[in-house]
Amino acid sequence: MPPKPSRRARKRMPGQPALTRERVLSEALALLDRDGLEALNMRSLAEHLGVTPMALYNHVSNKEDLLHGIAATIIDQVHFEYDDQDWREQIRACFWDLRQACLAHPGLVRLVETAEVLPASIFRPMELTLTALQRAGIGPEDALRAYFLLTNFTIGQVSY
Repeated sequence: MPPKPSRRARKRMPGQPALTRERVLSEALALLDRDGLEALNMRSLAEHLGVTPMALYNHVSNKEDLLHGIAATIIDQVHFEYDDQDWREQIRACFWDLRQACLAHPGLVRLVETAEVLPASIFRPMELTLTALQRAGIGPEDALRAYFLLTNFTIGQVSY
């Protein structure tokens, strides 16, 4: 008599891809985009993936880790490297790309606003902007003000 399949094997549907951190984050991002941050929870994600909620904890520590991973996934997809040496063009391109990411993923703004901890990559636009403004001869305080002004403008444009 063949051995009885494990509980995990019985839960997985034929043809269903294996559950990995990348898949969990990708599907969580899809739910975030579709339903918004308020509707995203471990139970709804597990149901969407066809697994038990506890199965998610093999890939994310908790909801905060899940949200951190989603933010990192989105920001890491944005290519914040520019060949143009003109500081104005670098900043314009940076905020254009940030705007496009926010439009593609409307839940990103709320996620960043409410997160207790953010991935380091979320600060890449800040680093790029401050470096470009410093090369343009703008002092650190004014550069920081300019960065926050541009960020608030960009986020304001994409928020509904």
